[in-house]
Amino acid sequence: MALVLRVDEKPKSIGEWLLLSFQHIFASFSGIVTVPIIFASALGFDKIQTGEMIADILIVSGIVTIFQSKGVGFLGSRLPQVMGSNFTFIGPGLSIGLAASAIAGGSPEAGYAAILGASMLGSLVQIFLGGFTGKIRRIFPPIVQGIVVSLIGFTILGVAVDWFAGGHGAEDYGSITNIVLGLTVMFITIGLNQYGKGILSSGSIFFGIVVGYLLAFFMGKLDLSILTQTQSIYFPTLLKYGMTFKIEYVFPFAIAYLVAMVEATGDTLACAKVSEVDMKDNKRLSGSILLGGVGSFVGALFNATPTTTFSQNTGVVSITGVASRYVVMGSGALLIVMGLIPKIGALVSVMPQPVLGGAAIVMFGTIAAVGIGVFQEVEFNNGNMLIVGISISAGLAVTLRPQLLQNLPTFISTILSSGITTGTLVGVTMNLLFNGVEKQSDVEKDNIEIETEGI
Repeated sequence: MALVLRVDEKPKSIGEWLLLSFQHIFASFSGIVTVPIIFASALGFDKIQTGEMIADILIVSGIVTIFQSKGVGFLGSRLPQVMGSNFTFIGPGLSIGLAASAIAGGSPEAGYAAILGASMLGSLVQIFLGGFTGKIRRIFPPIVQGIVVSLIGFTILGVAVDWFAGGHGAEDYGSITNIVLGLTVMFITIGLNQYGKGILSSGSIFFGIVVGYLLAFFMGKLDLSILTQTQSIYFPTLLKYGMTFKIEYVFPFAIAYLVAMVEATGDTLACAKVSEVDMKDNKRLSGSILLGGVGSFVGALFNATPTTTFSQNTGVVSITGVASRYVVMGSGALLIVMGLIPKIGALVSVMPQPVLGGAAIVMFGTIAAVGIGVFQEVEFNNGNMLIVGISISAGLAVTLRPQLLQNLPTFISTILSSGITTGTLVGVTMNLLFNGVEKQSDVEKDNIEIETEGI
């Protein structure tokens, strides 16, 4: 879709600004709060403590999102990127937290302190490597970029389908009412996007979800009881749970940061493409990686798990044509407000899964389509066809059949557990073998712009 707001343009009114900012909240909220919910549940925190952990990550994500989009000095991509907790850290976090908790006699606080300590020290890996993005960029020519962006869409599409059907493990999974609800949101989003004018088109995701909320209410699928159980005001406390530093805890998180960094590289390049931003130099990419590391380091002080880029928001940009970083700064401000006033966040958290799924299928599918569009710039000879085919197959293999990795050493399975990372590693390796460094460097010198119109 043609851009209606470019990266450095602002919405015309506060009302339009809020509406467009909320679209990014709807797209990312579930992903942001899932990680602390999983940690809280596994470690045995009560509901009040769980709510506080959610508020902490919302506030930290909001602040880091603002810095990422606005940019401060050499930090930040200055692109419309929302930052939030990353699923890559769930596996190592649970193993570290449960081990530390057991040593402390089952203390949830001791377990979470170990997670935060590993998060802080592990972030130094990303901060250090953020200074080498020029070398990293060299191994990301268009063929690898296409693989990464396509896999971003393909590998998370299964999550969207689960939401669409009612949520993984739900008793009414795949019920007619869930399918109808999801399809309604999907059709409204697509219809407004293609045939709406002005704000109806650029705000298509927002309006689709709002209609989904209303329909869910009349279908009896909207439970608002949580609003009475949520705190009215919350303020974060520095080092609430303390921190534990052990080298054996840091190593798994360092590996997870490497995985997250590969994904963040792909996310940033994809976001730049759909936002039609020139990426000739490495300043934006370097700023994005560094900000992710610094944000995670500081966030740990305020009891938050690592924050990384969210690919969902690239989908929002490509669907709506709104690439304004000021809109995403607004999203960051809204996340902070949701953390400080938990009842507002709770209203978003009760979004029925099919409502989110209906919008997510459109967003994630569009990200995959953007990746496919990148391949228009690639000469599809025998070697390049093999690179694309094997890389995407490898990424989807570990996504669809994660048990494939169950007998591998933990540090290897942690790296390969992300389909995006697996596909990227295969693509980079095969491209080096087939096309060589010299060809890559030539490709890198070209400023290849990806045409996103019509997607």
